[in-house]
Amino acid sequence: MNKFNKKGKEAEEATYELLTSSYLSHWTFINPMDVDGDKKEICDILIFFDGHLFLISVKNYAFKGDHEKFFRKVIEKSSRQLHGAERKITNRDNIKIIHEERGEVVIKKEEITDIYLITVFHNDDLEYYPIHDLKKEDKPISIFLQSYFEKVVSEFDTTSDLIDYLIKRHNLLSNNENVSLNGNELDLAAVYLTNAREFPSEYYQKVDHVLLDISDEWNKYDQNEQTRLKRLADKPSYFIDWLVEEFILKNYSNPANTKLAEVLLNLDRLMRRVITDSLFELIDKHKEKKEFIARRVFSIDDHYYALIYVSNDILQSDLAEWLCETLAVGTHIYFADKKSSNHIVLITNQKIQPVYYAYWGIGEELDESYLEEIEKRCKEYGFLQNLKGFKKHYSEYPSDI
Repeated sequence: MNKFNKKGKEAEEATYELLTSSYLSHWTFINPMDVDGDKKEICDILIFFDGHLFLISVKNYAFKGDHEKFFRKVIEKSSRQLHGAERKITNRDNIKIIHEERGEVVIKKEEITDIYLITVFHNDDLEYYPIHDLKKEDKPISIFLQSYFEKVVSEFDTTSDLIDYLIKRHNLLSNNENVSLNGNELDLAAVYLTNAREFPSEYYQKVDHVLLDISDEWNKYDQNEQTRLKRLADKPSYFIDWLVEEFILKNYSNPANTKLAEVLLNLDRLMRRVITDSLFELIDKHKEKKEFIARRVFSIDDHYYALIYVSNDILQSDLAEWLCETLAVGTHIYFADKKSSNHIVLITNQKIQPVYYAYWGIGEELDESYLEEIEKRCKEYGFLQNLKGFKKHYSEYPSDI
């Protein structure tokens, strides 16, 4: 039996398991209750990550050949619930909910940058359904068949990739009140993926009705050699996912850990590949050396990264702590010109066990004597001295190189 062919709470739990088994468990709430308000359920699933709020309604109703009844029982009912949930949250300065691991969590209105409403329904027998519910007076709602939603979450398997797709899908559908697909949801995703992660400009026509003839686009994408090579090249990047899930978020009560997890999970798959390829290249280059430390430093967006390989024979927790401090503050001095900056340090050995990590948000108020001490340390051990830069081209699809 299809594991998603379930009723009621089981359908919600199946969707919840899909999300939490991917990369959003720390920020996902099932059946969240308004703790300080009316004590009622806000929606079936709520995700709040780095300012992005997702309100999800999960429905499982047998089609039985009656489209009108199905739309009334699933689409209209779900839309009412989601718009009600949105109003409840936006009409309050903050709302308190419970996470099964983190306990009480307060979502502050001022921290919400955008809201997405999503309906997921479990019914693989239905061939036709609307992919969005758009009414002028309300926020549009994206509608997904569960089996397609599962594939979308699997393909866009980082928060940044998923959010970017949902935003652009939302914009496409919001600009066209009546859209029909000759194809399905996965074909729409394939068009986006094969068009440099954008929808073609002709899809945004201001006409009464838009018919997108995209049948079989997903199969073409899924079976393409470039797609196979991309997925193969992406495999090492899941080191970042593993690190966050198995180590960093195990100590989520530490604010620095939570912030580090957010930063790493906000990286798209390509950027995760860049980091892990750099780390693994460093390990492979120096793995035969004894009593050896190698470093590689670079920046992504507004964060500085220091990747450090330490030979097995000398890697200890006290050395790792010393290196974290030295490289974090050192990059603050030499790369950020002692201005406010954010620093990530990853340290490991040939076995990639253990992995040490640190997140430093450094302001400009550090004592000058402390900075001088770190500068002296860097010069004594040759850290961040006489740096040599190099360029390496990365392409999402390796055969594009």
